[in-house]
Amino acid sequence: MDGPELMAEVGRIGRLGTLSDQLRAALLEGAHLVEYPSGSVTFRNHDRDLALVISGLVRIYLAAPDGRQITVRYVGAGGLVHATGRPLTNVVSGAQAVEPSRAMVSSMVSAYGSGTSQAGTIHGPAAQPPR
Repeated sequence: MDGPELMAEVGRIGRLGTLSDQLRAALLEGAHLVEYPSGSVTFRNHDRDLALVISGLVRIYLAAPDGRQITVRYVGAGGLVHATGRPLTNVVSGAQAVEPSRAMVSSMVSAYGSGTSQAGTIHGPAAQPPR
């Protein structure tokens, strides 16, 4: 999918459709499209990226050292997944594609510097969990 097709698809997502083409282009500048197969991990707590979910469903979770996980939220098209905050001691946070998903991913390293942070902070419309 090339730039104009992608911009049109992003423009069909919720409030992003109300933005001018120029503003949408500025928001996506430097981002790249990533396709995640169902079940793949899209972020972990050490990642420094911001992702705008274009399609699919992403599960935000916390995992204990013994492997137990708890789902925090589901994020669908138009939602953001990004790394922020301080790391949690002995807890891994992350995001996983529940179904094949596509996202525009942009690095946040220049904005926040180096270091470890907690992934899984989300903004935007909550998606419905799979049934």
